[in-house]
Amino acid sequence: MRTALRTRIHSFVVLLVASSLLVSFGLGPGEPVAAESQGSANSRLIGRGDIVTTILYQISSGGRPRRSSGNTAAPRCRWITFTDAQIEFLIAIMAPHRSDPSVQPLLDTLQTFLGTAELGNLNLQGHICDGRNVAFRAIPRSANLDTQTLLNRQMITRLPPPSPIQSPPEGVVVPVREPVFVSISDQGWQPVEATLSLNGLNVDVRAEPVSLRIFSGEPTAQIQICAGQGARYNPFSALTPAQQAAANNSCVLRYERATQRSAALQESSPDPSVPDAWLGTVTVVWLAHWRVGGGPWRSLGEIPRTRLIERATREVRTAIESGG
Repeated sequence: MRTALRTRIHSFVVLLVASSLLVSFGLGPGEPVAAESQGSANSRLIGRGDIVTTILYQISSGGRPRRSSGNTAAPRCRWITFTDAQIEFLIAIMAPHRSDPSVQPLLDTLQTFLGTAELGNLNLQGHICDGRNVAFRAIPRSANLDTQTLLNRQMITRLPPPSPIQSPPEGVVVPVREPVFVSISDQGWQPVEATLSLNGLNVDVRAEPVSLRIFSGEPTAQIQICAGQGARYNPFSALTPAQQAAANNSCVLRYERATQRSAALQESSPDPSVPDAWLGTVTVVWLAHWRVGGGPWRSLGEIPRTRLIERATREVRTAIESGG
């Protein structure tokens, strides 16, 4: 049984980076359009939310394409760079299997990035060896593109990583089943616009945030979709936290199980499969378009930007339950 579970997890990672598996699991209506072109300009999405817009200058006809040497064996191991949608899905698919020996080390590695670097502006890579994900690493995002000599002008429109506001704030151990409000500030919920101009030709790029996705990281949790940017908890409101959480504009996480750190204070033999903190995600989904010379807008699809979050939780016992 355990062997079968490991096989499913390892197979998932390979398919994740090799196909459009995200669509079939319901993480959005489809992947962003890889590239769109119109006349002497094109726009495409690369990496983690970078829209590369290009105005073509000239195409050389003298070059010949390189040919493969032929009998080149596929490498046994290679590093794969994950998109934000894949990071979000990777954590969600691993969460129900935290106790599995092949999954827990990977989640532990991801969790270390929270304290060492801001993953939002790094590239997360997985080391795939013989179809198995054996390690992760975070590396700086390169400012250099795969530019060619035929390109005269390029522009990068970089969508920002989310900076979620949480209430209670990060680092606070929250009682289980109590609401944790998640929202994005007004400043972080603004359209991103840019224009590239060359010889009287203008190319416009526009992206705007349209929805918020949150995931607590608990084994039984599901990814929640919020229509807007979420609403901050108002301690001065006449409404209770539960009433504020029920509002249409709220985006709320609720944890159902205490984490190891707090459970150890109440149990002589804590469950070794429960972590010190749940590792989840907050994702802002952007809708991107581009146009040439004031013409019709062309869609680049939905672009997710994801950030890892973690939260320790605790049980709250009444005076009767605790014997007081």
